[in-house]
Formats: sequence, C-alpha cells, structure tokens
Amino acid sequence: MDQSATAIIAVFAQYGFRKTAMEDVAKAAGKSRQALYNRFGSKEAVFSWAVEELGTASVEAAHAALSDPVMPVEECLLNAFDAWAGQHVDLLRASPHGDEVIAAVQAETADRAAEAEAQLSEKVTELLLERGDMPNPELAEDAALALASASKGLLYTAASRADYQATLKRVIRAVLG
Repeated sequence: MDQSATAIIAVFAQYGFRKTAMEDVAKAAGKSRQALYNRFGSKEAVFSWAVEELGTASVEAAHAALSDPVMPVEECLLNAFDAWAGQHVDLLRASPHGDEVIAAVQAETADRAAEAEAQLSEKVTELLLERGDMPNPELAEDAALALASASKGLLYTAASRADYQATLKRVIRAVLG
C-alpha cells in the first residue's frame, strides 16, 4: 500500500473534509499541490484514491491473516478483523472529525465495502468450517456475521486500537465457545 494514502486520510480526519486544504494533502503525500491536481484533478478524487488504497490494503491483509495455516483460529480472526478495521481506530479517534471521515468513506465505498465484507465473511466462514470446530455451515455463517458486526461496531465505539483488540478477543471467545 502507498503509505501516503494513510497520511492523506489522517489529514482529512484532522481537519474535516471541507476544511482540508489541498496544500495539507500534498504535504502529507510528499507531493506538490500541482502534482496532485495533475494526477487527480480534485480534492475529492484524491480522497477517493486514498480510501480505495487503504480499503484494498486492509482487505488484502485481512485475507492473508485468515489464510495462515499455522496460526490458531482465534489469532487468525483477531488479526484479520484488526487488519480490516481495528488498525484504523486510533486514526479516527485522534480527531473530532473521525466520524465525518467514516461517513465520507461509507458514502464513497458503499458497494465496494459491502462486497469486501461479504468476501471477508465468506473467508471467516471457511476458516471456521475447516479449523474452527464448526461443522455446521449455517452456524459458521452466523458466527462470521456476528464477528463482522462486532468489528464494525467497535470501529465506531472503541476508545483505541488496544480497546478494539481487547474487546474483539472477548467476542471471538464468546462466539467460538
């Protein structure tokens, strides 16, 4: 992932979407303002690119965590959901504009986010069926849904990434029995 995508999202979280200046975005990206305008054309397009980059990297990391054949199931799940959502908690809590950024991201990526969540849930279901002592596909699907829902809720409510992880560990233990 391009590290400038994280830096760009951090700028939007710091100032809010409307008050973020293209100069601040350029500085965070390590580029000139003109270079960003030449490549993207607008602040909105830069934001869209950064969201796409960050989302893609998060999903890829989550899938990789679920594919680790030697890691215990509980750790696979924690690492996957932390990569998907938990890693973003501190960034979003660092600013009073974090909720605005979440809303903008959701508006920007609604269809892609739903597809990514469905793919993640499918991977979690497969993991639970193969290695999680859940022989019932319906129960594994329900567990995957519960974990994804808890992860999304914690993205909004956890005070920090550490809080997100600690609470999600408890949810994982409860779901897996």
